[in-house]
Amino acid sequence: MRRGYELLKSIQLDKKIDFENFEEKNHVAIPESFKRFANQIQLGADKYYIGEFNINKVYDPSTRFIIALGWIEKKVSNELLEKIIIDRFVSNLDLLDEWRSALQSDNLSINNGILPIGYLLDPVHVRIFVGVQKGNSGYIYIDTNEEMRSKYEVDVIKVSDNIWDFVEGCEEKITNDMLLKYDSKKLVKRWGEDFWRVNEI
Repeated sequence: MRRGYELLKSIQLDKKIDFENFEEKNHVAIPESFKRFANQIQLGADKYYIGEFNINKVYDPSTRFIIALGWIEKKVSNELLEKIIIDRFVSNLDLLDEWRSALQSDNLSINNGILPIGYLLDPVHVRIFVGVQKGNSGYIYIDTNEEMRSKYEVDVIKVSDNIWDFVEGCEEKITNDMLLKYDSKKLVKRWGEDFWRVNEI
């Protein structure tokens, strides 16, 4: 199973994300660490709705669909949460539009100086943010769903000092049930595909 930077896919963008123009128009300073991340790493989800990570995937003949064998988990050094499970990051091409929308209508972003960069699978209905104010620049946060707000009485929880540290603490996890269901001895990869297939020979 992969962990940390092994989970990331590098990307060669045709055109770098225009952070400078966005910063000037919206009077925010995007942290350099996140600019490098978004301009170098493939973000978003693939056509199978799986986050753009280097994770083990398999074509499931019963569903005729490609599925992720496991999930990406991060232990959180916080007294409120033990771990989080990451779904995906906002795609490189959608980041600035997502941020413009947040700065216009998302009170959480406006009041806390944070911008959305991704989504969690668990806890459900929770987003990932990057801090863009002087006092929180580069910090990575998650917001809280209704259950968490009533339990912890907070709107946001800091989970890392920057995006690279955040990723470094991530790890791919696969259950024994999945490993048994898709016996590795029967799996093959075809040239040009990034997922496994069940070898019926």
